[in-house]
Amino acid sequence: PVLCGMASKTLKSYSGFMRKKFDVFHIAQDRESVFYLDKKAEPKPAAVEQAAPLKEAAPVVQNEPPTSAVAEEVKEVNFAANFDDEAPQAVDVIAAVIARKFKMEREAVPLDKSIKALAAGKSTLQNEIFGDLHKEFAGKLPNKVEDLVLSELAASVGGFDGQLGKHTQAQVTRLFSSKMPGGFSLSAARSLLQSSYGLGPKRQDAVLLYALASEPNARLGSDTEAHQWIGDLATRYAKQAGISLSSKRAAGGSSTSGGPMVSSAAIDALQKKQTDFARQQMEVLARYAGVDMHSANIRADQKKAENAGLQAKLDMLENELGDEFTEGIVPRFDSRKARRFDSSWSWARQDAYDWIQQAMFGDIPNDPCVLAARVLRMRNCADTSLLVLLDGMASVLEKQQPQFSKALKLACALRDACEQAMGSEPAYKETTKPLQPETKVVGDGVVDYKEIPRTGEPSFSEYVQNMQSSFTSDAPPCLYLKERSTEDSTRWVHSPALSSTYYTGLDS
Repeated sequence: PVLCGMASKTLKSYSGFMRKKFDVFHIAQDRESVFYLDKKAEPKPAAVEQAAPLKEAAPVVQNEPPTSAVAEEVKEVNFAANFDDEAPQAVDVIAAVIARKFKMEREAVPLDKSIKALAAGKSTLQNEIFGDLHKEFAGKLPNKVEDLVLSELAASVGGFDGQLGKHTQAQVTRLFSSKMPGGFSLSAARSLLQSSYGLGPKRQDAVLLYALASEPNARLGSDTEAHQWIGDLATRYAKQAGISLSSKRAAGGSSTSGGPMVSSAAIDALQKKQTDFARQQMEVLARYAGVDMHSANIRADQKKAENAGLQAKLDMLENELGDEFTEGIVPRFDSRKARRFDSSWSWARQDAYDWIQQAMFGDIPNDPCVLAARVLRMRNCADTSLLVLLDGMASVLEKQQPQFSKALKLACALRDACEQAMGSEPAYKETTKPLQPETKVVGDGVVDYKEIPRTGEPSFSEYVQNMQSSFTSDAPPCLYLKERSTEDSTRWVHSPALSSTYYTGLDS
């Protein structure tokens, strides 16, 4: 209203220089003028008259009823003549989102109030509405959405094409999956709106917006209830849109003449008679063969009752916790993306093959540290399948003595080492050579630093043994642990017991 008043004053000040007269309308106050609601739509007799040639164009054969394809075509033309397919407006989408959040009917949404006024200070609810609208219109909303009345907000949405957005599509899908009968899907609802009420895809979207604001409290029990629910929504939408709905039978009631007509009741009665006769024959054959034809129905009824109970529990949880919670706890596990990091245990068998193969041709390295690390890796990967493999290789090598005696000895040693490690957890053991620093200053003043093997300590075990010794008889070892003195709590003294445990751990 403020902007309209400012625009009117500005146009009046320039009225002496303007050749044309301009009117300023407000989307809410001048709704009839903006949408031409004050002008009655003129009838279009031409569109109705076009249906007659289509009926006459179909070939008529004496004593034969018209084909279903021609009848369907005539009915669709009658529907198209009633009203055009009109897409929902932005105000319809906004009203549906607001009605769903506040649990009110679509017609009860006040378009002259803002979101802030409707939320009444509930910031959490207000933020949820903002998030839903931004998701729906994908960044097409103006600034300060909460201060605009709903009608102005709808008018300020830029580039709206009449298509349902991500939010409303997701809500419609969730509604049909949780509240409709098992066989009544979204496509079935659209087909019903098209065939029974003559609504095109765009007007079907508008009816689905009404559905969001009128969600049933519990899952509907049958397709009949779903059809009635859809019919009520279509009637409410037609009243708001100012259109007149006609059922499919009324639209296609007039058919082409030229042949005897058979009533649908007679056809249904004939089909029922044939079906009953076929069922009686099946029951006679089933009794003769000793087959219970109703066992599957009984099991189906039991499963249906169980599913109804489970569905009632799910509906209760969803109503109590909300849609966002139930959708947020849906598992994301995909077995195709699972990875099992157990290849090291499988590669132990390959290592055993390679090592024994090297022993057969004399390619085993003589470095004790390398051999110790390799044995430790085999021990950590030991399992029953590896023991079976080593036993089989030893039996094969034993038959080829003495050519492969070294390989047989290695296979038996590996087998004994792996058997000792069975049942124990994988462990780490230091197998590298102990090193000591060496620093030299060469003639030109360059400092040369490197690490060399320790003298007299070819393996880590000798290094631990040497660290247990002391330089003098009354001095503690080179490497030891301390504990608090029992005589003086401020002093720390050498602890032989803790040091012995430490040495055992280093050497194990």
